[in-house]
Amino acid sequence: MNEDREQLLKDILKSVGVDYSPTNRGVMNVGCPYCDDKGYHCGIFLDSFRFSCWKCHETGTLFQLLSSLVGMTWSDYNMVMLGYPSFTDVPAKVQIEKLVNGEEEVKEIKIVSWPPSGFSVPIKSMAYDTFLRAFLQRRRLSLDFCADMGVRIGLTGKLTNRFLMPVFEDGKVVAYQGRDMSESSDMKYYSSDNMSLYLYGYDDVRREEKIVIVEGIFDSWRVDNSVATFGTSISSTQLKKLFDLRPAEIVLAWDIGEDGSDAYWVAYKKMKELSDLFGCGVVSMLTLPVGKDPDDLGEARMKELLDSKSHKIMEIVGSK
Repeated sequence: MNEDREQLLKDILKSVGVDYSPTNRGVMNVGCPYCDDKGYHCGIFLDSFRFSCWKCHETGTLFQLLSSLVGMTWSDYNMVMLGYPSFTDVPAKVQIEKLVNGEEEVKEIKIVSWPPSGFSVPIKSMAYDTFLRAFLQRRRLSLDFCADMGVRIGLTGKLTNRFLMPVFEDGKVVAYQGRDMSESSDMKYYSSDNMSLYLYGYDDVRREEKIVIVEGIFDSWRVDNSVATFGTSISSTQLKKLFDLRPAEIVLAWDIGEDGSDAYWVAYKKMKELSDLFGCGVVSMLTLPVGKDPDDLGEARMKELLDSKSHKIMEIVGSK
């Protein structure tokens, strides 16, 4: 396996004109752009494609190193990596390659009827409804904020007592979810479509910055510059959308805890897949308190956790 990665790395370095010294114990050495390195003191680890300089101790991803050495852009880096199928064998990589190359058909996204069929009203028209006000109080949401998000309230049929939240892409409503406000329905959420086709927040997220991946819409409302995957999985269609956002950093903040549960390790594996796929500066997982999600914690606490460096210490993929 290391022999394949060694040849791959040699090909990449040659293609961009970077000199290197022979590998030693799984490390290929190049000159460090971050210090006065007259030799080859910056090692690139074959098992992770991360680097570390023996002199100045600078560390990071292969993309960061190539960006500093030859001015490679994030977009160019990803195009280079997509040209090397042997870079990684994770399913995410295979999915995105097929999508980018047009080999996998992306399911057509249909514009849904909005307002949805069945009787519903804008949330502000029920400003004095005690049932709704109690729900908003429990969720710590303001009427004005929900109105800005386009929320409607379902009043008949399958939408009765549901808090209806639209999902936008390119300025159009492509889907919606309805949260049961009575807490008595067997179906907590009603979805208009297969939600794995969408990323909530896709229109509003700031591209080429740190993007936080959360599970649900309520979570996304609590986290700056986030997208929601509608569950703890990421489909090939969602990967393509995430790829199009060109994130400089990805933080996975699904509502799970480091408690030994299967869900934790599923997320950890997904983080490794995302790191291999995107090659961006950092892919990390934010370990939340057990039993708490971003919606429970609120904006202030989530900002505090995301601003701290603690969640990156042992979660950086490929760290030495």
